[in-house]
Amino acid sequence: MSLAVYTAKGYDYLQRHPFWLFDVLFIGFFILTVLPLARLKAKSSFPTGSGSILHILSLLLLTGFCALTVWYLDIPTFLTQVEPQVPEVAWYYAQGHPLYPGTNSVEVYDLPYGPNVYLLTALFQKILGPSLFSSKLPTVLAYDLFLIALFLVYKKLSTTRIAILATGLAAAIVLRLDMYAVTARSDSLLCLGVAIGLWAAMSPSLVAPLILGTAVGLCFNFKVTGFLYFLAPAAVALRNGWGKRQIATALVCAVVSAIVPFVAFPNISAVNYLLFLKAVAGHGMSHDKMLDLLSWFAVLALPILLAFAAFRKRDPAAATGVLRTNRLLIVALLLEYVLLFPPASKYGAGTHHLMPWAVAVVFLGVQLYADGLQFPRATIPAAALSAWGLGVMASAFLAFEYSVWRLSEETFHAEAVRSDIRHIIDTYQGSHTILMGVGDDANYDLTYFRPYLTFAGMPIGIDCDALMDYKRASLPVPSLSALAAMAARSSAHEQGILWVIPRTKAPFTKNTVYPPKDALYDKNFQDAFKRDYHRIASTQFYDLYAIPSK
Repeated sequence: MSLAVYTAKGYDYLQRHPFWLFDVLFIGFFILTVLPLARLKAKSSFPTGSGSILHILSLLLLTGFCALTVWYLDIPTFLTQVEPQVPEVAWYYAQGHPLYPGTNSVEVYDLPYGPNVYLLTALFQKILGPSLFSSKLPTVLAYDLFLIALFLVYKKLSTTRIAILATGLAAAIVLRLDMYAVTARSDSLLCLGVAIGLWAAMSPSLVAPLILGTAVGLCFNFKVTGFLYFLAPAAVALRNGWGKRQIATALVCAVVSAIVPFVAFPNISAVNYLLFLKAVAGHGMSHDKMLDLLSWFAVLALPILLAFAAFRKRDPAAATGVLRTNRLLIVALLLEYVLLFPPASKYGAGTHHLMPWAVAVVFLGVQLYADGLQFPRATIPAAALSAWGLGVMASAFLAFEYSVWRLSEETFHAEAVRSDIRHIIDTYQGSHTILMGVGDDANYDLTYFRPYLTFAGMPIGIDCDALMDYKRASLPVPSLSALAAMAARSSAHEQGILWVIPRTKAPFTKNTVYPPKDALYDKNFQDAFKRDYHRIASTQFYDLYAIPSK
């Protein structure tokens, strides 16, 4: 195997085993920072450069994070299989089609995302025109604004130096929780919402309750679990003296902003949305994902527990006072984690559900520091905390390197694939309804270019990622003949459907990612396709299938 293949396999293991990697890095840095302390009795001789190193690493990582977002904007494809669904559905909705078609619809493109991520993407598409650039721009801007807002939040509690360090650590944790953090999904919007919520909770402004409540409602409609991330900002607001009137104002704003998309915009059915959420709620929980979530809880709780234990030994009364002052925030974060654990451990979910939660955990660390939980640099607790920070940073830079490698790989061939898709559209859009199909597991990434078909006015048909949820939830799957009838009704193209399928000897043989990982399309669908459709042409990357002319 090539070096690139070994690299990909190594980073895949890194993504699935975060605790093991962090444990090795933490122990290594702990030894490097604690051994000098054990050997040098004079505290003045203890090296204190780890703090400066962490600040330099924070600045480097923040710069690199922003650079990744710009680079991601430039590549004409996506990095993960879920991303294409957002731009294609957003533009499809902007053309007058239902956002949630219902589980009995011929077209299948539902995913458990709230309406706001589609509405925001559609707004940018309308203003700038339908493209991958305009589709990615909202979430990319959200990440960059998130880092700025987070710095301002941490700056309210401490010095500029500490704020930079905390923002860098938060970015490092976000990057490690999901190596594809810089992607066109709702995660960046949720992180930005939580950062804004924390800022509002600490603000004495009269409009702060309006901002916090609106952020709650908006995030609820980015992802149905989005409101859970605001238990921590609510605890911060109570600590800062919010009264009944401010809390009531925030709650009213939250409810109103949560309802608005379903009553103010056409073709957004709350009933269809809720029915789909109910169906996918029974996907089941993955033991692997449960272990990942538990390991990340241990990683993020470690520095706080270590600091409390060491500080309590040094000054029990002061430690009790700090704990009492922050008990509501600690309880809120624990409750958030417990409530997020079931949806985050489902098949199809993962540790990225913890990203906004982790931002609030770092906030707790800064708050504890501001409340007096500090140590002289030349102590073992301080060395251990530095080791933890260095371990997180080192782990994040490995993830950053992987992201750079993936972007490089995608940039290398994405332009050629995009040209191929555009050639197919230019050639056949006047005569056929063009739909994207699938081949086998090996070339599924070629279907990430399907938004180009929707931008050209074609129907979605079946989004395979949505179909995986349908299959897992035992929802009805449309037949090939039903799709053909839909295509005939939705266009004036006399020659029916042209299926664009990544080049393979076995169309529609992809397996689902959910256990037992069997064929996504059943034998009836595959047999009907073999019977009715013939390959009429091939391009560099795709085979084209249509019903032969009589």
